[in-house]
Amino acid sequence: MEAIMSKVPDIIRPIYLQSLGEITKQKYFGTFRIKVILTQRERLLVEREYSALLPSDKGASEENKLRAAVLAELSVRIAESPDWWKNSDYGRELLDSQPLWDLMVSIDKERNAWQEELDKLVGSIKESND
Repeated sequence: MEAIMSKVPDIIRPIYLQSLGEITKQKYFGTFRIKVILTQRERLLVEREYSALLPSDKGASEENKLRAAVLAELSVRIAESPDWWKNSDYGRELLDSQPLWDLMVSIDKERNAWQEELDKLVGSIKESND
């Protein structure tokens, strides 16, 4: 177990966002550093942020439930961001939703790449122990 933990791929990774706003037609771009995997505490922080954004999701539209879930997730996953992200209260004050969706897609791709790296590492460690 210890051998694997010391070799786990870096969980904070850069992604480059290039997105076009569906309402304003503004171009959103820049490099983000994101956490591909969350700790147990960070997973709870996502839940807390979701509850702060949408205290009761009874009666909330599916779109707004999704929006709150994405904003909560991004609030914990993004370690570094471009100025426009910070100036928009970390996405909360954007008129456009497309950058939020594009960020989540990029995070999912990077998380999958990270998992593949980890799976290869675990496989090579198992082979060397056999």
